[in-house]
Amino acid sequence: MCAAMKHNMKHKTLGKKEIKEYNELIRAQHGISEFFNKNDLVSLVDDWLFTCGKQICFFLRDGKILPTLKLLEVRPLLKTVTVDMGSLKFLIKGADVFRPGIVAIDDGIQEGQLVRVLDQNNHKPIAIGYALLDTENMRKQTRGKVITNVHHRGDAIWNLTLD
Repeated sequence: MCAAMKHNMKHKTLGKKEIKEYNELIRAQHGISEFFNKNDLVSLVDDWLFTCGKQICFFLRDGKILPTLKLLEVRPLLKTVTVDMGSLKFLIKGADVFRPGIVAIDDGIQEGQLVRVLDQNNHKPIAIGYALLDTENMRKQTRGKVITNVHHRGDAIWNLTLD
């Protein structure tokens, strides 16, 4: 993100009522209750990024509120799929997750659910995406795409700074 674009960003501090509404949306979509405290300084930037303090913590895409990878580094809010290190170079370029690269799958993942993708060695989130299969079917699968990548290290959201 170039410096000129940073200066044009529109910040709107959210009131308690708006924070409550977004908390309800986060609960409905991710099962997380009261993510934002009513006393948190929460801002909506350019009508699609949510900040808490100086950290970008959520973004809007297709009517959904999605956590950023930087938030997931400190709060593991989603079910997890772990991939081998050979998958990293593809995922950080935006590739979807294919079955051969997966080494571990959390129990209880539902088809269509947002999941985080961790790397096998460092256990850091490298992508988030929508599961195309539930846990059982993902484990049975030996090849093919199983997660659609929607946010990854190195993308525009990852590289965005607000200072």
